Amino acid sequence: KKRLFPSSKIVEIAQNRLLEKKILNSLEGIKTAKYKPINNFNQLKLSLEDFNFNAILKSCEMGYDGKNQFLINKNNIEKYKNKSLKNHILEELLDFKKEISVIACRDSKKNVITYPPVENIHKNSILHKTNYPAKINLKTKNEAEKISKKIASDLDVIGNIAVEMFVMKDEKILVNEIAPRPHNSGHWTIDCCKFSQFENLIYAITENNVKKPIPKKRCSMINLIGDEYKNINILKRKFRCYDYYRTKIKPNRKMGHYIIEQN
Repeated sequence: KKRLFPSSKIVEIAQNRLLEKKILNSLEGIKTAKYKPINNFNQLKLSLEDFNFNAILKSCEMGYDGKNQFLINKNNIEKYKNKSLKNHILEELLDFKKEISVIACRDSKKNVITYPPVENIHKNSILHKTNYPAKINLKTKNEAEKISKKIASDLDVIGNIAVEMFVMKDEKILVNEIAPRPHNSGHWTIDCCKFSQFENLIYAITENNVKKPIPKKRCSMINLIGDEYKNINILKRKFRCYDYYRTKIKPNRKMGHYIIEQN
């Protein structure tokens, strides 16, 4: 009975990797890694040949922070012979230069702003560190922002959408995935922008105009993952720390983050 921000349609797209890839590739000028739908072992075997026997198998749903993702090659494919592969996707293994993300925020008046691209560094497929600004040239920066604005507009987003992208060695950009919400790679905006991603989310969904972020300083955001959280009291003496107050420390679980500001 009430409008949702973002819409349930966009959440549905973002929750399913196969649907997400299909929708993104249907948008003019947006490209992703090559992919194949997988539902059984024979499909996996044939598709792996198309990707030169090097690819990533992912579940279409419930896969994040490296969960339900597997590197597949001709040496290990046989161990998946008797496993249920229904509702999976096989993606080509990309030799990219770096991963970046751009957060776009769009209001009900169709105004769209973007936060500048940040560079993301992963450990064990989990976001470890986000650096602002990303070390990319101006052309790549402008293209990344253009892509995120187009996705936000074409999907009629009201609120935030984070667009994760790969910068290839020839500077072409491939979209990896979207997240229609405030994003982990945007937590730096709380301390280092005049208007954070959370403030702009509120502006967007309360029929105000979204604001240009106006970054104030260079910085890095570092996640505290699993047992790293045990050092938070030491880190608080030197850095701005955010404690997520999880009830239990678990391996590969984001427990908090801290900000390193640079002049």
